[in-house]
Amino acid sequence: MNVEDKTLFVAWLVGIAHIVCGVGVLAAPGALEVTALASLHDIAEIVGISTWPIGWFLVVAGAMATYGATSRFMSRGSHLLWFSLQQFLLLLMIWSITEAIITGRYPDGYIPPDGGYFVSTDQAFAWILGVSHSLFLAAYLYGGGRSGSHT
Repeated sequence: MNVEDKTLFVAWLVGIAHIVCGVGVLAAPGALEVTALASLHDIAEIVGISTWPIGWFLVVAGAMATYGATSRFMSRGSHLLWFSLQQFLLLLMIWSITEAIITGRYPDGYIPPDGGYFVSTDQAFAWILGVSHSLFLAAYLYGGGRSGSHT
């Protein structure tokens, strides 16, 4: 499996994760307060919308990413469209986790005994996955080793 195939496979997996998170938020609106989704919760409060549209936004973003990852014969520009919401969500996830690490406080207000050290240990895998996948996907979308379409 080459780097491009791995990048698309991880994009597919992250798309599935967004669908699962969206269903979770639709079923239990409080799930929007988990660290990785906290920025979406903040945006919903600022804009004044309920969690219901956010849950559907996550499902649609995941569906778009899974479609983009499995549609092998499209141009980079088309892939950019299908992965745009996923990239947006990953950037928000990175922001939420970084904020929790810097403040040493989880989005729900809980402050663990060792603050940021505890949060960084807890969130390291998600943060690294978010950053690395965003970088790999950006490199792929903006010309990382291939020109034109997948043909």
